[in-house]
Amino acid sequence: LIWSGFIQDRIDLTGVQITLGIRYDFIDPGAKDLANPYAIQLGQNGLLLASQIVSDATTSQISPRIGLAVPLGDRVILHGQLGRFVQAATTFGGGMNVALVSEGEAGVSAQAGDLFSFDVTGFYKSISHELGIVRNPGYLIPVQFPVLFPNAGVSSQYQFWPGTVDVYPKGIEIALSLHRTDRLAAQLNYTLQSVNTGWFNSLNQPQIGGGPIYVTQAYQSAVDFNTAHHGSLLLDYRFGKDDGGPVLEQSGINLVLAFHSGYAVTGDQPNRSWTTPGFAQIDGRIDKMFAIGPVTLDLYLYAINLLGTDNAVNVFSRTGDPSNDGWLSSPSGALEASQNGPQYVAFYKAVNEGKNSGNWGPPRQIRFGARLEL
Repeated sequence: LIWSGFIQDRIDLTGVQITLGIRYDFIDPGAKDLANPYAIQLGQNGLLLASQIVSDATTSQISPRIGLAVPLGDRVILHGQLGRFVQAATTFGGGMNVALVSEGEAGVSAQAGDLFSFDVTGFYKSISHELGIVRNPGYLIPVQFPVLFPNAGVSSQYQFWPGTVDVYPKGIEIALSLHRTDRLAAQLNYTLQSVNTGWFNSLNQPQIGGGPIYVTQAYQSAVDFNTAHHGSLLLDYRFGKDDGGPVLEQSGINLVLAFHSGYAVTGDQPNRSWTTPGFAQIDGRIDKMFAIGPVTLDLYLYAINLLGTDNAVNVFSRTGDPSNDGWLSSPSGALEASQNGPQYVAFYKAVNEGKNSGNWGPPRQIRFGARLEL
């Protein structure tokens, strides 16, 4: 059950515009979860004790927000805002983790003549209860009772759990705009930021009482929005009505470059993380519009990854490599390879590694389409 409500008002004073708001959120997961995944206790029959399963806690949050805008003449505006936010995310356990965010920003927007405008904004966030990862080894201490698994051959189990380290993204955002002139319009967006990955590691030892205790390791997940540099560049060249003659009239070309410097990925062991490679992709679109009575027909040719760039969008947690999952180099994988021979190895690589790993962005795609506007 999730419900919320808010009220907001804008107050215009001499030389300043104030926006005030307040929001209320209520979140009841209505689910069961482990009372403490760091120390799972079993009875002598090998089953979880009833005390180990509890109802997920409800969240009731009041979030105030305030925004300010101060015009300096008719071409420059100083702006800023402070706010509190709440967000629920589903977890593997069936429950919900609620992240609390406090955010503030301040910046300036300006119009430089009739052609250019820009905005520069600095921001700071505090995110608490960011998801962490609990790694449960596959055996109890003592080892009589495997937990949550029908056989003792399973080596580990991972689950999300609210983390113990807050995350603090901070940085600066820059937006530059060229208003359409001589048929050309452009937009550049760039963000430079720093985000702590918030690593936390603990190893829980067994204790006496309540049956055997499952030894667990807990560590904070590296946040996947930790990209130091990311942004986009848009170029649009377009002929208007009665412009360019019968061939080029109401036609145009659009190019979009999206880029980032890679983001953090949690490794399969505590305190191990990887960073994905840098990403850069250009998409393009050519279109022309035709007036057919009251209907406008827009024919277009759309290219995704126009240059056919190989972009890794993720890496394997075992190796930090987008193409090699490391299975064949592990003791279990090496044993299977020796038992099944080179044909098994070749088949495994063809299906699971290289460009079939699922860690690569889209290949070049060309699409043709038509759109009708009434």
